[in-house]
Amino acid sequence: MLSGQIAKDIRLSYTGGATDMYIPTNREWELIYAYDINALYPSMMRNFTMQVGKPTYFEGDIRKYNKDAFGFFFC
Repeated sequence: MLSGQIAKDIRLSYTGGATDMYIPTNREWELIYAYDINALYPSMMRNFTMQVGKPTYFEGDIRKYNKDAFGFFFC
């Protein structure tokens, strides 16, 4: 569990879910294919490891600490 300032900064980035509705139009003879990409999440979690690590606080340019930085950044 995260706590402290790092947890507060990450929680500020969550604004709730966004939903969109797409109504396809096609000619009578055309087929439409739709894919639910959200349904891929369980299989991805089963087949691939998720990169996790200990969060670190930094100030300034993250590239000075780690040129391949990836994660949540409060700017």
